Amino acid sequence: MTKQPDAEKSTARSTPHASGGASGYIPGFDGLRAIAVGMVLVAHAGYGMLVPGGFGVTIFFAISGYLISTLLINEFARSGTINLKLFYLRRILRLYPELIALVILCLIAGAALDLRATPAEKLAGLFYYMNYYYVFGAHYPESVSYPWRQLWSLAIEEHFYFFFPGLMLFVARTWRSRMILIVTLLAVPFLWRFVTYFWLGLPAQYNYVATDTRIDSIAWGCLLALLMRRPDNSERTIRELWFISRPAIVLGFVIILGTLLYRDEAFRWTWRFTLQGIGIVLIIANLLFDPRWKNVVRALEWRPIRYVGRISYGLYLYHMLLNRLIEQAWPGISPPILLPISLVVSLTVASVSYNALEMPLKAIRRRLGSHVR
Repeated sequence: MTKQPDAEKSTARSTPHASGGASGYIPGFDGLRAIAVGMVLVAHAGYGMLVPGGFGVTIFFAISGYLISTLLINEFARSGTINLKLFYLRRILRLYPELIALVILCLIAGAALDLRATPAEKLAGLFYYMNYYYVFGAHYPESVSYPWRQLWSLAIEEHFYFFFPGLMLFVARTWRSRMILIVTLLAVPFLWRFVTYFWLGLPAQYNYVATDTRIDSIAWGCLLALLMRRPDNSERTIRELWFISRPAIVLGFVIILGTLLYRDEAFRWTWRFTLQGIGIVLIIANLLFDPRWKNVVRALEWRPIRYVGRISYGLYLYHMLLNRLIEQAWPGISPPILLPISLVVSLTVASVSYNALEMPLKAIRRRLGSHVR
C-alpha cells in the first residue's frame, strides 16, 4: 500500500462540514437535489419554456462532481489508495436496480403506449450510452422510442465514474496533478464545443448530451472539492477565499440568470454550460463554507425537501414514463392539470422504488465502504 504524503494527511482534517465528516453526509445537498429534480419534473410537465429543466440537470452534474471527488480524496487521504473494485461495485448497486425497474416498466407499458424500442435502444439505456444513441440513432431526433431519453445525463455521469477514479489513483496522486487534470477536464470540452458547433456540422444537440462536450459540467464540482482540500487550507484561510463572500454568491446568481435570459443560439451551445458551472460552484461554495448562509442550509434540510432529494434518482428515472401514461389515459390534458398529477404519481412511485430497491441495498453498500445514511 502506497504511503500517503503528509500534505494529503493534513487535508483530511480540514473542512469537516463540507466533506461530510465520518458519515459522508453533506448538509444541504439533498435539498439541492430536490430543487434540481423539481426543475426537471416541472419542465417535463409542460412548462419547459418557463422552467429550465436542463439547468436542473447541470446542478446535478456539479453536485456529483463535488461528492465523488470529495469521497475519492478522503479515501486516498485515509489509506493512500482508492479501491476501484469496491467503487464500481457500489455504483452498480446504487444505479442498476432502479434502472432495471424502469426497463421492466417500459416493457410492461409498451403495449399501452404502442412503443417498440429496438434492441439497440435497450442496450443504449442499459449500458449507458443513451446520449450518443440519441444523437446518432437512425431516426434522430426521434431515435428514442421509450420515454427514457433522460438517461442521456446518467450516461455522462457513468462515463465520468468509469474513468475519473482511475485517473485519480494512477495519474493524479498529488494536489497539483489533480488540479492539472481537472483544469484539463474544464478546458478541453469547452474548446471542443466550439469545434463541434462551428466546424464539424454535428447537430447542435450534440453539445448538450455528449460526454465529450458536457463532462466539464461535472468537473466544476470536482474543482470546488479540490480547492477546498488544498494542503495549506484551514478554517481561517477558507473564510478568506475571494469566492466565499456575499459578492461572489451574488455574482453566481447573476451569471446563471444571464445564461438563462440570453438566447443567442451559438452562446447556448458553447459558452452557456461553462458559465452555468461557474455560477453553480460559486453558490454551492458559499452554502457549504460560509456560516452566514446557515439558515438557507437549514431550510434545505427540512425533512420533506430532504426526502425528495433522497428519492431524486427514482423521480428522475420514472417521471417521463409516468407522464406518458397519464397523457395516454387523459388525452389532451393541459399542463396545469398534468403537473400536480405527475408530481403525486412520480413521488409515489419513486418512494415505493426507494424503499423496495434502494433501502435494502444500503447495508451492503455500507459494508463495501459507502457513506450512505
